[in-house]
Amino acid sequence: MGSGKTTVLDVLIKLGYKFVTLSDMVREEAQNLGIKEERENLMNIGQSLRHKFGPGVLAFRALEKVKEWLEKVKEELVNEGFTQVTTECG
Repeated sequence: MGSGKTTVLDVLIKLGYKFVTLSDMVREEAQNLGIKEERENLMNIGQSLRHKFGPGVLAFRALEKVKEWLEKVKEELVNEGFTQVTTECG
């Protein structure tokens, strides 16, 4: 029996939340390199990235992706707030 992580994730996605996995970072690198997303290729890419940049590279890249998302949300909130203020002020 599972712990329910996938079920919780499915609910959060339906509510509009985003998520990222370390595997997503490897897949993104494969796409950038024009390499097919096959299991062996992905394993080699992941190993290569860790060898070249250190064991935390995938987590660092995932964190950067989350920071990008947060910046977009921040911009949307500022733009929405500005629109609301200018509308209310005439």
